[in-house]
Amino acid sequence: MELRIAGLSKTYENGVKALDDVSLTIGPGLYGLLGPNGAGKSTLMRILATLLDADEGSAFLGDIDMLRSKLEVRRLLGYLPQEFGVYPRISAAGMLDHIAILSVRNEQFHIRYNKGGMALYELRQMIGEDAMNRALRRLLSQYGYAPPPYALVGALRDETPEQYRCLIGDLFEDITLFNNHMQSAQARRLADGKYEVTVKCQFQKLKTDNDGRQSEVPLDDWVEVGAFGKAGKLLHRKRVHVASPGNETKVS
Repeated sequence: MELRIAGLSKTYENGVKALDDVSLTIGPGLYGLLGPNGAGKSTLMRILATLLDADEGSAFLGDIDMLRSKLEVRRLLGYLPQEFGVYPRISAAGMLDHIAILSVRNEQFHIRYNKGGMALYELRQMIGEDAMNRALRRLLSQYGYAPPPYALVGALRDETPEQYRCLIGDLFEDITLFNNHMQSAQARRLADGKYEVTVKCQFQKLKTDNDGRQSEVPLDDWVEVGAFGKAGKLLHRKRVHVASPGNETKVS
């Protein structure tokens, strides 16, 4: 689908003019919207995502009037802002189910909901920024300005150490859910005045197909375990390797 924007303008109640007669045409593909803070990037994206009304102008996605046919637009795309919150009256498991369903929708436009941003961040935490950059440089060198599709997942897999390869499938190829919870925790004061916390946890890993059917799969994963003090202050955390449903780890 082609996106056509013409004369789009938006002024907020405080007098700030975020958009001033913006016009552009974008064809199918992956695009980036760059600009300094206050340039109007978020305002433009919120208007296209039907979360904000424009003062003037028009925006068409194919034959769909994005400013007037909001329900039809929402069936085709989603919107993930920079700061991602959660709904106030939904459980963590329910939120994960909601995200998993969204991530496999067959949207046709580049501003659709995509778990890719969070997935790339998680992978970078595990394999390091240097490995991530090597994969991206190789991808750029191989494809240059060629049209999609691109073999990003393959490039990332090549740069991922063997012990973390399961992350590629979990983050990019499958719908993966974890049902993890703490069973007990005991703290012991050490001779140096610090504390050692022994945490017993129960882990479960599930794969979900496109029809929503879940099946349990073997564990071979890295999970963050931490200890919190008063007022929710994080005292310490670490990643532990989990290969069985029951796990006991020490956090000092």
